[in-house]
Amino acid sequence: MNPSDPPAAPVGANLAARIEDARRRSLKTFVLFAAGAIALVATSVIYFVLAGGVDVRVGPDAVRERALVAIERGIGVMPGPRSVIAVGDIDVAVSADGYRTQVVTIGGDDRASGVDVTLERLLDVLKVTVSPTVADAQFFVDETLVSTGPGAEIELSEGRHRITVRHPLYRSAERDVEAVGGGNRIDLSVTLERAAQRVDIASTPAGATIRVDGAEKGVTPVTVDIDEGQHEIEASLAGYVTETRFLNVARDKAAVLALIVLNRNPGFIRVKTEPAGASILIDGEYRGTTPLSVPVAPVGKHTVAASQGGRQSATAEVTVASGETREVVLRLAENSGKILIESTPSATVMVNGTAAGATPVELTLPAVAHEIRIEKEGFQAISQTVTPDPGSRKRIQVTLTSKIEAMVAKAAKAITTAGGQQMILVEPGKLMMGADRSEPGQRANEIKRSVIISRHFYFGLHEVTAAEFAAFRKADGAGAAIKETREPVANVTWADAAAYANWLSGRDRLRPVYSLSGSKLAAVDVDANGYRLPTEAEWEWVARYQGGKGRMPLKFPWGPAMPVAANAGNFADESALAGVKTHITLYNDGAPGLAAVGRYPANSLGVFDLGGNVAEWIHDYYELADFNTPADEIDRLGPTSGPEHVIRGSSWRSATLTELRMTYREAGDAPRDDVGFRLARWLGSRHGD
Repeated sequence: MNPSDPPAAPVGANLAARIEDARRRSLKTFVLFAAGAIALVATSVIYFVLAGGVDVRVGPDAVRERALVAIERGIGVMPGPRSVIAVGDIDVAVSADGYRTQVVTIGGDDRASGVDVTLERLLDVLKVTVSPTVADAQFFVDETLVSTGPGAEIELSEGRHRITVRHPLYRSAERDVEAVGGGNRIDLSVTLERAAQRVDIASTPAGATIRVDGAEKGVTPVTVDIDEGQHEIEASLAGYVTETRFLNVARDKAAVLALIVLNRNPGFIRVKTEPAGASILIDGEYRGTTPLSVPVAPVGKHTVAASQGGRQSATAEVTVASGETREVVLRLAENSGKILIESTPSATVMVNGTAAGATPVELTLPAVAHEIRIEKEGFQAISQTVTPDPGSRKRIQVTLTSKIEAMVAKAAKAITTAGGQQMILVEPGKLMMGADRSEPGQRANEIKRSVIISRHFYFGLHEVTAAEFAAFRKADGAGAAIKETREPVANVTWADAAAYANWLSGRDRLRPVYSLSGSKLAAVDVDANGYRLPTEAEWEWVARYQGGKGRMPLKFPWGPAMPVAANAGNFADESALAGVKTHITLYNDGAPGLAAVGRYPANSLGVFDLGGNVAEWIHDYYELADFNTPADEIDRLGPTSGPEHVIRGSSWRSATLTELRMTYREAGDAPRDDVGFRLARWLGSRHGD
């Protein structure tokens, strides 16, 4: 202890002093706290008084008066049931029976305007229970899937709803439920009716695996739940043929499946025949032609029968085990018959395309169908299908028709060319060309000769007109333009006429007759069917024709003697006097020059202007008569070459006895104003093709 320190107080006295000091400090603290609390309360009371209440407006009208408002969070008081006085922001809960409670926050901005709260009505709750219990039922509200499971609790809005419960093994169940809202609980119990049926499936033998629509369901005998509808039931067992049945499971009708009988796997019969290609019947049923392999039931004997046209049938009996293949070879003996074939004239016989001799001939052939063809050069072949009869003889007799006869029989009696010319078919015949030396007006080049025309031919009724020839000129693009009239064309060369014939053949798709080298004739195709100029023999045959045997050929276009008959043709008449040296006195045909074709009468064949109008270019090269010609010339064509061609017929310039005769002939190589041409055409080739 320091001597300067004051003397120590007694221990008891110090403790009492400290206690008193602490009491005084605590009292002072309490007084200060109490004063602060009183001040805070006073301040709050003043705030509440000054702040005023916030109105909570509740809708809808049905719950406005009975809604409850309570402060959930914050400091505030409620001077009324739906009025709040708050310090700062507070949360207020608004509730009413049957409606969903809503919590709203009230802030400073709400004190002036108040707060609107609209309560939502609680949804009703539907509880659906299902009997029998299934784990995966589906629940639909108005066709919308809302839940899956053994049962469901579903909230429903106000109104009527269609509740559907579905399960693949049961029929769908539908119920209508009315929800009024307000949180009501609705209980719905649904009993499902089973859609599937239990079907007993058995087989013989048992133990077969059963599949329904491809899904394995067990082995027979077995009971299977099968839904409504059409189903495929398959039963399979090793060593047996798989069997398939179809079952229709229908509502309110028991589904019954008959016993499935399984058959052992088949055996096979492999059939061969000698020769191959025979028809096979197994147990009376057609199975095809050999060689072939056929499945059969492995039960009992099977009869195999083979047959083939022209051969004897053969049969065999075969037993086959399940899964076994047995081979059968049957040999078919040949059947045959005789056929006697005769023809007029004698001809070659072809059997199935192979020569078999000349008629008359007797053939021994297999008793099957054969194609018999009887043919001869120049004649129409005849074909027949013949099947010989075993043990007997058949006879075939035919008369062949020549190709020419057949061609003529089918030919049109009149044709029209692509150029518009009309032509008639003229029959062949025999004529004496030329004239006797004693005949008045006869010339030395008219020596008589006997000619045979063996081929039918077409002959133009009119001479080719200027208009018809002009079309050729336009197409050909060569030569001067020609005035297009109905008068015969004139002032053309022989080569011009031949070229026109070839051009017209092309238009009608015919084989051309002439091969021309410039203005020269290079070759003649005597088997072509195209257009050409008439041969001299053809022209005279038509020009002098009087229509029958025993009639003398025409001497003049109008008849046997002078004078010229009225309107007989276009000759050098009185009207042509100014343009010709000689004319026919007192004859007037009305045409001083060329006249339109067909203006004057036709001959007995219907052919026009064979005398008068224009003389005509002829196919033949010109030659003088040969006194040593054979007795009959067949299909005379004249020389194969020469400087000039024959011109036949009188023209509008003709007036003398010599010129007007039908046998008058001359030659030329240059165009003239009184020479034109007409067309001819062979019916076909010399062989009738």
